[in-house]
Amino acid sequence: MRRIKPSLAKAARKRFSADEVEAWFRVLLAALAGKPLKPLLAELSLSVEDVAGLFHLMHRHLPAQNSALSRQFAAVQRRTLTAVATLTPPPQTDTPLAERLARFGEQLRQIPAPDAFLQHAASLIAQIFPYPSINIFLRKNTSQTVKLQAALWRGVPPSPEEMAAFDEQIAATDNIVRQTLADGQPRLAPRPAYTAPPPMTNLADEMAIPLRGKEHILGVLHLVSHAPHRLAGDDLSVARAIAASLAMEMENARLQTLVRRRNYEQRIILESNIAVGSKLQPDEILALLARKITEGLQAGACVISRWHEGHNTLTAIAQHIRTHKDNPSRTWRTPNDPLPLAQDAIGQQVLKTMRPLAIRVEESAPPESRPPWAEPGWKSLLAFPLLAQGQKLGLVEVFDRDARRNFTLEDIQLGRALAAQATVAVEQVELFRQTRQRLTEVSTLFTLSQQIIASSALRHEELLESIVTIMREIVDCRACVLFLLDETKEYLEIKAASGLKTQWKKSARLAVGEGAAGQAVAQKKTIYIPDTTQDPSFIFFDTSIRSLIVVPMIFQGEVIGAINLDDTRPNAFDESQERLLAIAANQAAIAINNANLLRRAISEEQRTRAIIQHMADGLLLINHTGEIVRVNPALGVILNMHPSEIIGRNIHEKHLPPRLAAICAPLTEKKRTGLLTREVELPGTPPTIVRTFATAVTDENKQPIGEVRVVHDVTQERELERMKDDFVSVVSHELRTPLFSIQGFVRLMLEDEVPDPQTRREFLTIIERQANQLAEMVSNLLDVSKLASGTLSIEKKPVQLIDVINQTVLKLQGFARNEKVNLTSELPTSLPLIFGDAQRLEQVMTNLIGNAIKFTPAGGRVTVMAQRHDDHILIAIADTGIGIAPKDLKRIFTKFYQVEEHKTRTVQGSGLGLHISKRLIESHGGKIWAESELGKGSTFYIQLKVADFDAQPMPARHETD
Repeated sequence: MRRIKPSLAKAARKRFSADEVEAWFRVLLAALAGKPLKPLLAELSLSVEDVAGLFHLMHRHLPAQNSALSRQFAAVQRRTLTAVATLTPPPQTDTPLAERLARFGEQLRQIPAPDAFLQHAASLIAQIFPYPSINIFLRKNTSQTVKLQAALWRGVPPSPEEMAAFDEQIAATDNIVRQTLADGQPRLAPRPAYTAPPPMTNLADEMAIPLRGKEHILGVLHLVSHAPHRLAGDDLSVARAIAASLAMEMENARLQTLVRRRNYEQRIILESNIAVGSKLQPDEILALLARKITEGLQAGACVISRWHEGHNTLTAIAQHIRTHKDNPSRTWRTPNDPLPLAQDAIGQQVLKTMRPLAIRVEESAPPESRPPWAEPGWKSLLAFPLLAQGQKLGLVEVFDRDARRNFTLEDIQLGRALAAQATVAVEQVELFRQTRQRLTEVSTLFTLSQQIIASSALRHEELLESIVTIMREIVDCRACVLFLLDETKEYLEIKAASGLKTQWKKSARLAVGEGAAGQAVAQKKTIYIPDTTQDPSFIFFDTSIRSLIVVPMIFQGEVIGAINLDDTRPNAFDESQERLLAIAANQAAIAINNANLLRRAISEEQRTRAIIQHMADGLLLINHTGEIVRVNPALGVILNMHPSEIIGRNIHEKHLPPRLAAICAPLTEKKRTGLLTREVELPGTPPTIVRTFATAVTDENKQPIGEVRVVHDVTQERELERMKDDFVSVVSHELRTPLFSIQGFVRLMLEDEVPDPQTRREFLTIIERQANQLAEMVSNLLDVSKLASGTLSIEKKPVQLIDVINQTVLKLQGFARNEKVNLTSELPTSLPLIFGDAQRLEQVMTNLIGNAIKFTPAGGRVTVMAQRHDDHILIAIADTGIGIAPKDLKRIFTKFYQVEEHKTRTVQGSGLGLHISKRLIESHGGKIWAESELGKGSTFYIQLKVADFDAQPMPARHETD
């Protein structure tokens, strides 16, 4: 018997050969009788897929009305396929994997019906790769739950009831489908921990692969084997490729659906527009619009009601109820029966707010609590106001029987467009019943409005040019000019023109109240001049103009400009065109305002983005699930990570990088400020200290949607605090020591415990030295304060620098001898003059030489050198002292800074001398720096510019040591 290969063509013909029928019955009877199937399958040359396909075809052609027979057949089918599946392994193919993947992607793109796309895709996977059972789950909105959308179990699609039962099992258990949806990682697992529906019995291995879209995970591809150890790592790689192709085509299918939706909306609008312009009877037009609105929104019914302002009633003037077995046979409004607005809750709310209204009735709501509009059986309602030229005309109501129906933004936009046409039709019933011309004008106005709104996506200048071009073509006049108020709102400027001479476009400028355009803006009303030659107040820009109409553009009660149309013919504009232009001007005003808002929003977005990008503090934005969706470059610098390594991570992950985990940890609320904040030390060399602040982000309903965290690096601040603390400690010690010495010697002298004049003189000498030390410290503190405030005076005069150096060396010789340090100088015979303050330069030299002496051990040497180099003088103070570590060398000129090793010395300082010296040298236009090697001494350099006038160097005074 030949091998059976069921095909779609054969299924379409609904015919089966005698061989196929015989084979099917033999397998069926053997399975039901429990007889061995393996020999039978070999005899018939059948595979599992052959048997499954034949069952599928037989099942499809059962009588649709015989549901009992279908259920019995399905039960027998499952039992038979279960028996067959345990005997035969999945068929293998010799086709290369790359070729099969390419064929799979190509066939996916050829699936014609988007509504059945996923089911077709499941069939293709089974045919090409093949896997015994395939499930395709889709994510529900943005939640962490899924719904089974397509499946193929042992070659047969399950019933909706079976799919629903499988959904419940997946939702109720912890399984790889939910795990893969949560973290986006593919998984391969042995026998699952849940109970599968009957067609999925004998589950062995299973595999779950995420279907990744451009922005988020779309769903999960779930593959099942009914024999153990049939799925392996290679299958995981293949399944990833399948999932990638499937996800890409799902995105394409979604885009195709969106395009079809747009085409469908445009077709509905176009058909409605044609209907409005072609029907003579207004009642027929309204009935047709009600049907188009129902079809366009795929709803159950539509009612168009007119508002009578004098009677304050709403009357249903047209309705359409879609024919369907589940649709109610009526709506809550009775046609042509006025309903007082006081009894109409829907009408009251819509006409008060003049905004769309969407309402649903909960299934659990008791009948007595349901609103009147839901009494016939409707569960969802969408209502639009009808508004024309600021006048309320009525409303449009759309009903649906599905309580789960959510009217989308696209529905509201389409409904608004169709409601605008309904507005035109209602206005036509009220104002233009008699002539086709009136219908044509309103239809033209709608077309113009659509064109202007469509143009609002253009740049501002392009939008304005589009408005004047369209209006000039519709009215068929000589020129159209668009004026806008300037920033002062006192002058009108031409921003766009069609048909206007270039010189007028560049030079014309009118004050508000001047000319026809200025009057129209000042009075907020249309100005029409039938014949300019008969109006002595008319201001001619062009003598060829014979008639003129100016319509103000008003948005939310404020005039933003005017549209000026003129012609070379007198009486070129009639009342209908005036009305048309008034409405068109309002539409143009809306389009211009929207374009301005968009431009400002883009500008604000760019400004905000620039601020975030250039913030010194780090910033990260976390959504409500904990995913990091945005960071700025500063955060990457603080964490020493690239932003791409941060974005997309979840703050709840267990294995975040240590520095990122530190700033993502929970924060503490400060009672005084209410802020969430935390200070942490980020690991690293050296460690970084940061303070993290958090602010919740909410939507317009005050519901939390995420969190913003700002990370401020406080390392330098903490270091500065430490340095200040050290400074206070040092200064306290430096002040206390000489004071105690002075107090002690003074007390001895007052108590006459000093017997001889020589001892008294020695005591006074010590007191004087300690007092000088205190004075020096106070002087340093005052200098720092003056430097910080910019009040330290530097009196620059010609200075012989070699004298300053010699004088300082001589002054410090006594201190050097006391410290047993050899102080010498290596100076030239003369140096050129510089401009500077001799007293301040001596202060610098004293600080540097004194420091060198202090930090040079006994027996060491301090050498002062100076030499001219080109246009500057270089001074060097070298010592053989303890030296400075590289980590401290760059910071020794910082205010309050003291080298750690120096703090253990007996002789201490305030940490201000080097800072003051640096500021003083820089105020002289010079530079100061240091070079050192720990344990081998230091050399401090000063570079000062030579005076720029010709002067003979003065002889230096030589002093002996």
